[in-house]
Amino acid sequence: MRMVLSVHFYGRDDEDIVDPVRVDTIVPDYDVFDGPDNFRVVFNEFEQAALIGRNELGRSLAQVYLEGMSRDRLEAMTQGQQGVTVKENPLPYKIEAELGRLNVSTYRAEKDNHTICDSKSDILPRIGSREAFHSASYEWLQSRLSTKNDYRTTVETINHRRWQDEEQDTVKLRTLADSVVRNGTELIDHISKMTEDILEKNNFDTATGRPINPIEIGSDPSENKSIPRSEVARVIS
Repeated sequence: MRMVLSVHFYGRDDEDIVDPVRVDTIVPDYDVFDGPDNFRVVFNEFEQAALIGRNELGRSLAQVYLEGMSRDRLEAMTQGQQGVTVKENPLPYKIEAELGRLNVSTYRAEKDNHTICDSKSDILPRIGSREAFHSASYEWLQSRLSTKNDYRTTVETINHRRWQDEEQDTVKLRTLADSVVRNGTELIDHISKMTEDILEKNNFDTATGRPINPIEIGSDPSENKSIPRSEVARVIS
């Protein structure tokens, strides 16, 4: 039995934007179910086919959508310019997503053999040639799992969830570990910067955390100085 998943993209006027995205997969025939004893095994075959098809369809949708957007925005940015040609870049733009690894085609606009606009840098976030952009959903999944599990378990869970078995598209342990450490470092740096800004704003030394102009307290209680309640409330807020 075949299971066909198909999705259309429609514009504002209900016109087809691109050709339908279609995924065709095989699921067990009804007569394979011959009783309670084999239900678990046969339904597992169906469920895995459905999950693989769902994720394959999601990846195909994302790639078609992003490639269409990339070309459309590039053409809009160069609209009205004479002698401009749009060409596909040789290497795909890699995205690490919860759906799986996406390899998105990008385009560049050339005029007189010079690139005047490139979707991989002028429309999409810049990344290194060996890097992949991480989607927000993937970042959340990666961070959440790695704070509860070791890296090996996290990698196994993500790869299982994405149903993408090709070796070049699976998440590698060292790559994930480096990403988690980098994200943690960026978070710590951000918190440190916020802390320093708060201390400086309220006249505290950022190195010691002490007031820059401390109020001197005399030995005689009558000489003790007090801080107005309004000033205390301002600093705390």
